[in-house]
Amino acid sequence: MTMQTTKTYNLIFILILTVLTNGCAQESTPDKKKGNVQTTHVFYPVLKDTMDLYAKSKGVFLSDDPNDPALRYIDTGLIMFNKFKFDQAITFYTKSIMVKPYSHAFSNRANARLALRDTINALQDYNDAIKADSTNPSPFFNRANLFTTQKKYLAALTDYNNALKAWAISKNYTGVPLSDIFINRGNLLFYLNDLNSSIKDYSEALKSDPKNLMAFANRAEAKNKLRDFTGSIDDYSKAILIDEDPEFFFKRAMNYINLQKFQEAIPDLDKTIKLNPSVWDAYYIRAQAKGRLKDYNAAITDIDKMIQLQPNNAEGYFMRGLTYAVYLQNSEKGCPDLKRALDLGDKRATDLIRNYCSK
Repeated sequence: MTMQTTKTYNLIFILILTVLTNGCAQESTPDKKKGNVQTTHVFYPVLKDTMDLYAKSKGVFLSDDPNDPALRYIDTGLIMFNKFKFDQAITFYTKSIMVKPYSHAFSNRANARLALRDTINALQDYNDAIKADSTNPSPFFNRANLFTTQKKYLAALTDYNNALKAWAISKNYTGVPLSDIFINRGNLLFYLNDLNSSIKDYSEALKSDPKNLMAFANRAEAKNKLRDFTGSIDDYSKAILIDEDPEFFFKRAMNYINLQKFQEAIPDLDKTIKLNPSVWDAYYIRAQAKGRLKDYNAAITDIDKMIQLQPNNAEGYFMRGLTYAVYLQNSEKGCPDLKRALDLGDKRATDLIRNYCSK
């Protein structure tokens, strides 16, 4: 979890969100009994090259013809992929393509190649999948994800747009969910600082998937960056109804503090600490909220806990020294902390030491 700290009781907060790449959509022939395998989602993801980028969502794209060996090879390839036997999956997808070059055979083979970090051949497979059937949303979506990790953002944006167009005209397609396309495009737009457009995409995702946790959480981030703190609070509240993630409570608290609603922030920080007692940022921010409410002794208690968790963090010593020396008029306790903060590199302590610790 990423939680930013503030410098003093001025409470200036900066929220950072990295661009999201969801899992790739993988397709197979229909399986009415088993249904769709759920796509794996990750909140606030970094650009990582691990298996959780390649989700195993199942798509109904072609008729389930038991006499079509190409489809049987695809099914076997999917089984191998789900067992993390990527080389064998590629072998079966290749056999399928040799029998008949279905779009989703190319797309699935690309996913397996990505799992093996073969991005060059994966990209070629996505290209071939699109040539085979330009109404298949999956290769556009997956290629867009790949372009995103390669920082080819304009190419990725074009592919997300084409994925949405293909999704609109495709028939009997249940591969990549429509909400995933909107969320990923929204994340890319967020990264490109087109925040209003990203919010529109998250809202579109919620139309087709009203309980999509990622859409609420990421829309909250975009609203926060636009300084719509009230709107951000509302979206985090909706996210919390779905999943009581400590980060949601923490970030909702930060929005309350940005609105100078310190009393409202404290219960969310309490909840953050209850769910994850090792999050030192929550103690630090709660101390500042209590400081703004002039509950200085309670603030000291939280800073004590922060210093226990972060014994070499100059912020904690500076804040505790400041609170003792300035707000509680106790230089005897405050000055050692201010000197420790200075030793750890916090130059702000210099003037306080001069003014409060000269005797």
